[in-house]
Amino acid sequence: MKRISNITITFSILLFFFVCSCDKTDNEDGISNIFIESGQCNVEIQKLREYSYFYGKIIDIFYDASFDNDSDKKPWQGFESDEFGTGYYIGYSYAAISKSSYFHWADYNLVDYDQERDFQIEFGFNITFNNNYSDYHAGMAYNSSKAQKGIGFYIKTNNGEYELVIRDIDKKENLFVSSSGFSVSDEGLLTIRKIGDRVSYFINRTFIYETKYEYGKSSGIAYVIPEYSKMTINKLTITYINL
Repeated sequence: MKRISNITITFSILLFFFVCSCDKTDNEDGISNIFIESGQCNVEIQKLREYSYFYGKIIDIFYDASFDNDSDKKPWQGFESDEFGTGYYIGYSYAAISKSSYFHWADYNLVDYDQERDFQIEFGFNITFNNNYSDYHAGMAYNSSKAQKGIGFYIKTNNGEYELVIRDIDKKENLFVSSSGFSVSDEGLLTIRKIGDRVSYFINRTFIYETKYEYGKSSGIAYVIPEYSKMTINKLTITYINL
């Protein structure tokens, strides 16, 4: 197997600073600029862009993954494959060591969330890339199936730098790319929050992007790993938000 870098990549984003007014200029498929003068933002803006807005409020936990190999709530089966590599449970996490790049879908019976409701998906992981390659994607996909891969939320290697990418996989179109503010760390948390007809994205509880929500044909969730890399997953939750 080719050498895997000892550098573990996750993400910390430089804080976005917003000057307040409840007027906003919105790029339909980009980050909204919010200008606040009064100090009190529009509630709908807060729901989408403030990670802690729903903290302590009633939400329905639809799925909270167990990382115990003996649990009936574990999201993935362990495996050993000459083509793909290995996947196994260790401690309170699931580890995948890849020989080739692949999608691995969680048990659909566990994660089949209702897209008509407001929901939030959280995915905690770290990734060790093979340092011999560039243009690698690692992270997760939602609204995903083998027939329709859905939307990817990734960290991407780019000639020694690291980018955050949100991508419509089937259209082969990047919705958002940013290389600012990443640092080497040992864990990362990706959050996807759908409210009404909008969806917002957070990394390590920091808002980065918002756009119109596109309904998928499937409500599947997969982790996505490039070849000769190691991913450890320690969180997968789906919650409904009761507004």
